[in-house]
Formats: sequence, structure tokens, C-alpha cells
Amino acid sequence: MFDDFYDESRLHATYVPFQFHPYISGRPGRSRTVRAIIQHMKAHQSVWFAKGSEVARWCLDELFKPERATPYEVPRAGAAAAE
Repeated sequence: MFDDFYDESRLHATYVPFQFHPYISGRPGRSRTVRAIIQHMKAHQSVWFAKGSEVARWCLDELFKPERATPYEVPRAGAAAAE
């Protein structure tokens, strides 16, 4: 799922809504897989690990500016802004 969303993020801002529940993903046999997923995501450029409140603030501050034609005209992190 991450790889598909990452590819799609070249067109517009996206996010991967992972939810980890300790009673499922916190078990010893699953923690190795969760670690591998996080390492895979961190190996990509412009990936931001954020809390839900941080994403909400970013959306309010960046996506919904009145001067933008649409909320999806957001450059990827590290890319030069076309403004």
C-alpha cells in the first residue's frame, strides 16, 4: 500500500493511514514486520512520519490556502514550489 501511495504522491499530496494496535502489532512475531515496513518507508525521500494532529494542521495551513486553485496543487517536500 505504501509503494502505491508513494508513486501516486508524484501527482498530488497523499498519505498512508496506518493504524497500529498494540494487541495485534505489538506481539513479538509481528514487531519484526512492523520494523521492516517502517525501515522500507524511511528509505524513501520526502516521507513524513506524523501524528494525526500534525497532518490536520498541515492540511489547514498548506492545502486549503485561498490562493490555490485546488487543494491538490502541493509540491512534494523538497521540491521547488511553483508559486
